[in-house]
Amino acid sequence: MIDIRLIEGKLDEVVLERDGECLFHLEQMSDQDWWMAIRDGQRIVHINLTTKRAKISGSWQEMAER
Repeated sequence: MIDIRLIEGKLDEVVLERDGECLFHLEQMSDQDWWMAIRDGQRIVHINLTTKRAKISGSWQEMAER
């Protein structure tokens, strides 16, 4: 299931779930910041994206296995 959530007509969140487990989650944290989580089996990666002056920068962190 893909769930796309809008706030005041603007994209706020995208969630992809399969069998009750979140595989992809993108969420706007502020006007310039987005947070993303991607799951591939037991591996989970969190990505933070920031935009300033029309440039996107990011960082990532691999999370421990469950």
